[in-house]
Amino acid sequence: MQIESIEFSALSPKIYLNRVTLSTTAKAPIKLAAPLAIDKIKIQFQPLALISRRIVIDEAILFHPRILVPRADVLYEKVERLIKERSRVAMDTGSFSLVVNKFGVVDALFNVASDSPPLAIRSRSLSAFVANNARQQQTITVESSNLEIERGKLKVALTKSRFRCRRHGPQLAGQ
Repeated sequence: MQIESIEFSALSPKIYLNRVTLSTTAKAPIKLAAPLAIDKIKIQFQPLALISRRIVIDEAILFHPRILVPRADVLYEKVERLIKERSRVAMDTGSFSLVVNKFGVVDALFNVASDSPPLAIRSRSLSAFVANNARQQQTITVESSNLEIERGKLKVALTKSRFRCRRHGPQLAGQ
């Protein structure tokens, strides 16, 4: 991971990571064909929650990520194999609980393709958010300009699209 600069907001608890690039090494079990580049990452959190042994992230947003996956089918098979090899995938937060209230991407360049099955999804401007609220609801919102979907000979192009759905159930939280 490379980060060009880090900014802290003194007025409200926010951290900004600027010009972030995530790439894989030669020894990585899963390799990305192209590095994931993100112009800015905003993390807004509640520092007082640390007193009660909780990490509460109010908002984590990736601005202008470039998500390029030319062989998503191969990547999916490698991730699936890695998950099967391990009995459990978990994030160790120590004795702190982790709560993420809102996660999203803004204005992503998105190009994901697969050979088996033949499928491609592209957008020059994709924004997506998952938000949890206090009533155990999740809201998922996806907006896109110039969304293209190809499945074999079928091609669909949407100049403007917006999808929104709600789900009732437990929040995204880790222990």
